[in-house]
Amino acid sequence: MGEKKEIKALDLKKRLRNRFYEKYYADRDLLHKNASKAMQNFLRESPQKHPNS
Repeated sequence: MGEKKEIKALDLKKRLRNRFYEKYYADRDLLHKNASKAMQNFLRESPQKHPNS
């Protein structure tokens, strides 16, 4: 009986961790997309400030 409880707890931890990582990576991807989009807009709007790009 004790073993089953431990396995259940581990399973729950794993599931919570997976959910956390899914959310984390989804948020990170979204941030990355938004950041690169903002950067592109910024570079497009001010080419004179960025002669190297």
